[in-house]
Amino acid sequence: MIESNKFKEIYDLLKKLKCKYETHYQGEDGEYDYLKENDLCITVKNPYSSNPLYIDYVDEEITLSFYKWHAHYFDDSIPDYVLPDIEAILTNKKCVIIVSSTKRWLSSNISDEPLNKNYDYQINIKSLPKEFITEMASFGGNVELFYWNPIHNIKFEIEKSK
Repeated sequence: MIESNKFKEIYDLLKKLKCKYETHYQGEDGEYDYLKENDLCITVKNPYSSNPLYIDYVDEEITLSFYKWHAHYFDDSIPDYVLPDIEAILTNKKCVIIVSSTKRWLSSNISDEPLNKNYDYQINIKSLPKEFITEMASFGGNVELFYWNPIHNIKFEIEKSK
């Protein structure tokens, strides 16, 4: 079994933020059957929606997953990167930015700060590979700003080119 002291800072942060969470280990069926020995998943319950935050520790790597985004971290980056990102997501100081055409998901990343309706979402479209930009122009799509508390969510609709 994994040493739980490794995640003490994460557990302390979740307690400080008064989050409800569950810890899952190897041997559980269903959603957590991918966990092997020394793996774990902390599932942080979202009181505002059905979209939890998953904090996975698999093969000595941490993965944060929220909505249609995920990021990988080395386990020694907990204090410098993992904790700040967890806290920013859970306090609506960062959002997930999702770019999709009407055909499919194209990209996702996390913001550096809270974003609002004045956000220049074209930055995200222009940073896509040329093939995806062409797809957006041909089929249309959207850019979503997705927060822990969905009251802050914003969706920018992109019309297909005529």
